[in-house]
Order: sequence, then C-alpha cells, then structure tokens
Amino acid sequence: MKAIIYIRVSTGRQVAEGESLEMQEKRLRAYCLAQGFDVHEVIRDEGVSAKTPLALRPGGKRLLAQLGPVIRHVVVLKFDRMFRNTLDALATISHFNTAGISLHALDFGGQAIDTSTAFGQLIVTLRAGFAQMERDIGRERTIEAMRHKRGKGECLGQTPFGYTNVGGQLVEDPRRPQVLAEMRAMHAAGKGVRVIADIISSDYGTPFNVSHNTVRRLIKTNQEKTDAPA
Repeated sequence: MKAIIYIRVSTGRQVAEGESLEMQEKRLRAYCLAQGFDVHEVIRDEGVSAKTPLALRPGGKRLLAQLGPVIRHVVVLKFDRMFRNTLDALATISHFNTAGISLHALDFGGQAIDTSTAFGQLIVTLRAGFAQMERDIGRERTIEAMRHKRGKGECLGQTPFGYTNVGGQLVEDPRRPQVLAEMRAMHAAGKGVRVIADIISSDYGTPFNVSHNTVRRLIKTNQEKTDAPA
C-alpha cells in the first residue's frame, strides 16, 4: 500500500519547537515502515502558514494532484500541519474518504489517528474545530489589544496626517486644523488633489508631508462630516 508523507513547517515554529522538516520526515517514515506502507513521495511545504488552505499551498496542490488509485494513505505528524480551518479539514477529509484514502496523524497524545475508522473521523473533526477556535481566539486577543492601545492614544501603524509619534503616543500638531482648512479651500477653488498635496508638503513639511490619496481621503471625510445632519 502506497502512502504520501506530507510535511509543513513555518519558519518561526521550525526553530521554536524543534519540528524541522528532517525530524518530521524521520518519524513519518518510521511510522510508514511499521504499518507496511510504501512511501510513494515526501511532499514538503516549508515556511507556509497553516492558515493557507491545503489546496492553495504549493505542496498541498501537489499532494491533492497525486491522489488516485495507487495512493491509499496520507501521513502527517500533527493534524495542524495540514489544517487550521474546520471547513477546509472537513471538505478535504470527505474527499479522502470518497477516494478511499486514509489520513494518519501521529501526534495525538502519543497515538496515531486514522480517518478510515469512525473514531478517527470523530477525533479529527473535533480537532479541526479546536484548531480553528484557537486561531480565532488569538485574532480576537490581537484586535482587543489594538483597541486598548488605540484607546490610550498609542500609535498603531503609520502616523496619521498632522500628528507626531512621541514615545508611542500621538501628538497633534496645533497647525493641523489650519492646514485642513487650507486643503478644503484649495479644493473648493478647483485645485486637484496632486497639486494640493505638493503645496501642503512644500509649505509645511513634516508632519504634513502628504500623498494625493491622503488629500482625497481627508477632503472626503471632512465633506461627509459637513453634510451630516445636525
């Protein structure tokens, strides 16, 4: 019975967790030997995030393209080497089952899980849900942390027009209302956004160096506020 070994590792985790591509391949080959599987191919996705669906990864595409009457098993070290999205996991496993292919994940508390069994399918379905939940919780924490920093006035990303980043805090330049008023006046007089951007950047410099896209956005935002009902 032929098997494909699938290995994926992100650059950061390769060092932090010691799960190098070579280590994964060694363990997976040993498993295949114990099960009597003939390793048809070892497919690697190096430096690829688990957030990327399997079918969109270079190695994942090759894996799916190799599946056919000859291949009967796909072997991975951990379930999250292949999936972090529940829908992607369920759809892929369903495709495997229809084709008569078993997915083997070795590191489940020291035991291997095989999707050819009802128990194996239940476990990997639950694991897919938990993997996505962990990712969603991490994203929620990141959003909340950014919201907290923003509430404290800390600078996140690019410094806004007319502000200076002082020790992580945004400080508004007192000339900002005046500069915005000049921009609106020039726009009302028929000057284009590129001309306005050049004039403002030349006359005021930092922190008022501005692109024409920013000029367009600032004028539009101000216009929306002006047109809003009292």
